[in-house]
Amino acid sequence: MIPRLLEKHIFKKLKTKKILLILGARQVGKTTLLNLIKNKFFSKKKVLYFNCDIEEDRKTIDTTSLIELKKLSKNVDLLFIDEAQRLDNPGLTLKIIYDNLNIKIIATGSSSFELKNKLSDALTGRYLDFTLYPFSFSEIRSQISNIEKTIIYGFYPEVFLIKKNIDKILFLKLFIQRHTVFSKSKKLSSA
Repeated sequence: MIPRLLEKHIFKKLKTKKILLILGARQVGKTTLLNLIKNKFFSKKKVLYFNCDIEEDRKTIDTTSLIELKKLSKNVDLLFIDEAQRLDNPGLTLKIIYDNLNIKIIATGSSSFELKNKLSDALTGRYLDFTLYPFSFSEIRSQISNIEKTIIYGFYPEVFLIKKNIDKILFLKLFIQRHTVFSKSKKLSSA
């Protein structure tokens, strides 16, 4: 695994009470970073992880009931909420946890504009946000054996780690196709 520069900044901020919000495009490694933080720094602590892409996880955490959130997080030291923008009211849910429970929270979101809009009022002064980008040159410089291929195929983590050029091309085509379809459907739904 290639270490991410953002990891050490997040680790330093874990000492604050603030909610840590990791934003970034799809496929840049937010979930991988969450798992790394969980395994590296919280192996002896009780961690609760929700992936809001999964309906059961989303339904479990998608509440503003203090009673339900207390039951859910009993004896939990750290709460991870992956893809928090999928919650109906992520700002209010996180605010209730932050204000009433003694739990460290790290949340991620792929739709950073949408998530920040949903969080801004409820969480004013309660969170720090970080943006995770595809690999930076300094993150992968020791891993690069062929700079030309890296420039051609880019710095997205999955693409970078794929060995065969044909597989890199296939992944990039699928990624662009999914992103284009997602963008078009989002424009149609807002029209």
